[in-house]
Amino acid sequence: MSEFHLVEVTRFSSELAKHFESLNREWIEEYFVIEEADRVIFADPFKQIVEPGGQVFFVVSEGEVLGTCAVIRLSDQDYELAKMAVKSVARGR
Repeated sequence: MSEFHLVEVTRFSSELAKHFESLNREWIEEYFVIEEADRVIFADPFKQIVEPGGQVFFVVSEGEVLGTCAVIRLSDQDYELAKMAVKSVARGR
């Protein structure tokens, strides 16, 4: 039986920004190619996502960032769920 660990979902912070890029790069580079649009978002996720009214969330367990996703504001009523990534060792939990 696997051990249960509590997880916390937290919002974007500058300390977590590097995890947003590294987790997304992991799966994009495995299945696709990093595009210029990805580079722009990774360079400054706060400016590209949070500042315009979106949010970047992180899943953290025992101090380790296991996953992330962005909610990008498209309009006052529309948002896009994007850049969802889970650390390879945590998939299937």
